[in-house]
Amino acid sequence: MTVDEVRELIARGEGPTIEFKREWPQRGDVTAEIGSELVAFANTQGGYLLIGVDDDGLVVGVAGDLRKLEERLMGICRICSPPIALTVERVTLEGRSILVVHVPEGKDKPYRVRDICYVRVGSTVQHATREEERWMFQESGELLFERTPLWEADCKDLDADKIRRYFQKRSPEAIVNAGRPLRELLEQADLPLVVRRDDQLVPTVAAMLLFGRRPQYFLPQAFISAARFPGLDLDVTAIDRDTFRGTVDELIEQGVAFVRRNMRTASILEDAKLPRRTDIPEYPLRAVREAITNACIHRDYSRWSQDVVIRMFDDRLEVFSPGGLVRGITLQDLGTGKYATRNPTLAEAMREMGWIERFGTGIRMMRREMEALGSAPPIFAVDEHSFTVTLPARELEIWRNEGRRRFRTPSGQNQLS
Repeated sequence: MTVDEVRELIARGEGPTIEFKREWPQRGDVTAEIGSELVAFANTQGGYLLIGVDDDGLVVGVAGDLRKLEERLMGICRICSPPIALTVERVTLEGRSILVVHVPEGKDKPYRVRDICYVRVGSTVQHATREEERWMFQESGELLFERTPLWEADCKDLDADKIRRYFQKRSPEAIVNAGRPLRELLEQADLPLVVRRDDQLVPTVAAMLLFGRRPQYFLPQAFISAARFPGLDLDVTAIDRDTFRGTVDELIEQGVAFVRRNMRTASILEDAKLPRRTDIPEYPLRAVREAITNACIHRDYSRWSQDVVIRMFDDRLEVFSPGGLVRGITLQDLGTGKYATRNPTLAEAMREMGWIERFGTGIRMMRREMEALGSAPPIFAVDEHSFTVTLPARELEIWRNEGRRRFRTPSGQNQLS
């Protein structure tokens, strides 16, 4: 790292990715003090620890043998669990030597020191909450929430008809030819749908989402909120609002139906002399279905306080899904065929039932459908905790000769513009 780059870090001040430490600790549990800083960076976005710089950004330098301090740093990062990879550089500023410790964001979260998990919150180091640790396990691929057993439930809470339809579609001979009981099929399926506890079969989260009689009784976060707003923002009262519950396939159908009933259709008069009309929908329903399907299948179901949200405005449709992109997938990967999901059991079962055509092809289909309708392409936005798909409304062409277009509103009334 160059001197100018270090000066730029110091000028930015302490924050989520930068921490200043005036000196190497001389007393107390040095391993815990330094280790908590390293672990917090690794568990969050990564960052820089500058030793020899005070809280105000004044370079005071590091006293003592820098080589030994580097060795102690490496020793501390080795006793973190799992060990943390970092780099240490000596930089001289204003005639004083400082240590610049770079901790990249970890790939094997959560990290701990002294068996305590820390995260970076603003410019502070804090103990990770239980929920934050669970998110880290999920993002690292060590924990799949959909495989969690719902210990308070049993197979009586699953709908036998839904289970039967699934296996008839997946492997008809298992039921038709062998006459095997549904409980046996669930237990011996190659997807983790149930776990055995003594003589009882307990459904997993995925099984409840696929076949549950009342999924939201056990998973109250697994629903869709939908609203249609007049205008372009949330500052007005919704003209239609609904909440949908049920299994994943039922959620998708209800969400698509909501969009369909609130979607405007333009009637373009192709010839002023002939009563010939071309109907153009506001959104292509295949793209709408794909956006809602993705939100329901790939969302993070461990986020108890968040649900899938559909918002319709005059100029766009938004589908919000809890949970950012799965580890290993970036915005640039969308539509390239690269595929990953945080709910592989749910995704595979939905594919077997025909709700997903082929993994990794949905985004390209959405783009094609929007282009074929003459709409702007879909917009994807992501942060650490959410993923949002925005479908721009179809910009209706004005018939140049007559300058006439007719809208059929969701209420069925005709409106000239």
